[in-house]
Amino acid sequence: VKAGTDQTIINYLLRFQNIEINYLPICYNLQDLCSKQLLMLHDSMWWITDELIFKDCGYVFHFNAIPQNPMDRDANYWIKRTYEEFYK
Repeated sequence: VKAGTDQTIINYLLRFQNIEINYLPICYNLQDLCSKQLLMLHDSMWWITDELIFKDCGYVFHFNAIPQNPMDRDANYWIKRTYEEFYK
């Protein structure tokens, strides 16, 4: 697993210097859409229409941890589709 190591150091320095930390609400960092069942990856999913139901849940989306699925919808598919539905 590749992960950044910079955030831990930044957090330490902020606390060491007594700098106030403001956390953004979860809607600015919406992750793991697949486990929250917000992505339609199979025809037998619980909702009827193939719409972006996550678009009203947040402002910044992370398309990570999307497993292989019968509809062949990987991260690239969701990024492109989200962009097209929001901006075209």
